[in-house]
Amino acid sequence: MGWQGLALRTRLFVVSSLVLVLTVLLVVGFQSYLTSQDQLRRLQEQELPGRMQTIAAGIRSQLTLAINGSEALANNVFIQDWARAGAPLDRLPDMRRAMEHTLKSLGANAVFMAVRTPDGGVRYHHLEGNKLQWRPMSEGNADDGWYFDYLKRNAVYELNLDTNSLGSQGLQIFVNYRSAQTDDQGRPLLVAGGAMNMEQLASMIRNYRFGESGQVMLVQPGGLVDIHPDARQAGNLNLSGQAAFRALMANDWASVRDRKLVI
Repeated sequence: MGWQGLALRTRLFVVSSLVLVLTVLLVVGFQSYLTSQDQLRRLQEQELPGRMQTIAAGIRSQLTLAINGSEALANNVFIQDWARAGAPLDRLPDMRRAMEHTLKSLGANAVFMAVRTPDGGVRYHHLEGNKLQWRPMSEGNADDGWYFDYLKRNAVYELNLDTNSLGSQGLQIFVNYRSAQTDDQGRPLLVAGGAMNMEQLASMIRNYRFGESGQVMLVQPGGLVDIHPDARQAGNLNLSGQAAFRALMANDWASVRDRKLVI
């Protein structure tokens, strides 16, 4: 029996049923789309910013402690008097005790200070692992470029990701803080601060997670990972070639969702 052979009531019932089924499918599909959009909006506008604020607050708290301790070291009157007296090497044991106090209070990996000397030079002192070392600094030495560049920028303090030949291997975050006291030419008597190795920061952010498996990293705009839960990846892993990273940098959340991109 063909379509024409069906009773009018039957044909109306079939058509009505098809229309109802299509309507339900459209409503379900549209509802799924709205739900997906709502989840994406909530993730983008609420969950991610909220979680990032929590993470940033934790990192900021750790860095604030390091910055304040570095300021205290740079403006230590006892050390400044020593610097004004010509920074005699026979008083280094006294300076070491002052540096050790700052090292313990910061919980840092190392502390350092660059001191102006009477001959117009600069001497670098580095305390790490119960060992105090020093050496003269030179503007022509690439390892000392951080100091002279910092003075040119005339910043009160700065964070510098770098290595140090007198300290442990690997990248460290140095807090460079200039003293309020200056010499006759307006240059700071001291530039001092603390240094945190990448493992210290990595151990701090290991406790942060997005969902069950999401990890937290600090990444440069170019894709190089500065801080990673696995300290071995820091400074080595580059995400610039990954589609998910490019989509995130372009604020293309739809691609991350629709293509299920992951880093």
